[in-house]
Amino acid sequence: MVRLFGSTITVVVVVGLVVGLVGCGGEGANAGTAKGYVYELEAGGTALSAEPPPIIISASSTPPEGYVPAVGAVVTLGEEIVTTNSLGFYALYNLPPGEYELEVDIDDDGVVDIAVTITIIAGETTWGDDHDEGGD
Repeated sequence: MVRLFGSTITVVVVVGLVVGLVGCGGEGANAGTAKGYVYELEAGGTALSAEPPPIIISASSTPPEGYVPAVGAVVTLGEEIVTTNSLGFYALYNLPPGEYELEVDIDDDGVVDIAVTITIIAGETTWGDDHDEGGD
C-alpha cells in the first residue's frame, strides 16, 4: 500500500509539472500559429505582367515548377520577425488571434516584396496558401 501511495504522488507531481510547463488555458491556448513556404522564380525566369508571379506564399512543401525556395527571406507578422530556412519555410508561434498583414522581404533590402492578409485563430495553424505577388 505504501508503494502504491508513493507511485500516486509521483504521478501527481509529474502531471503538475507538465501542466505548469505547458500551461492549461494560458496564453498558449489562446494563441495561434502561422506557417508557410515562400518561393521565387528560378534565376533566369521572367514574369510577364502577372503571369507567372515572381513570388508565391504557399502551404505546399514542394515548389511549383519554375520556382525555388526563397532562402533567407525576412517574414514579418505584426511584431514577429523570422527568416525562411533552406526550404523557404517560416513559422511564427504564440500569435494572438486576429487579422494580420504578412510581409515578405525576399532580399532583406527593407522593401516588402509581397504582403498578404491572414487571419490567426486561437489554437489553430494558419498556413500561407495560394498567395502571389500583388495580394490574396
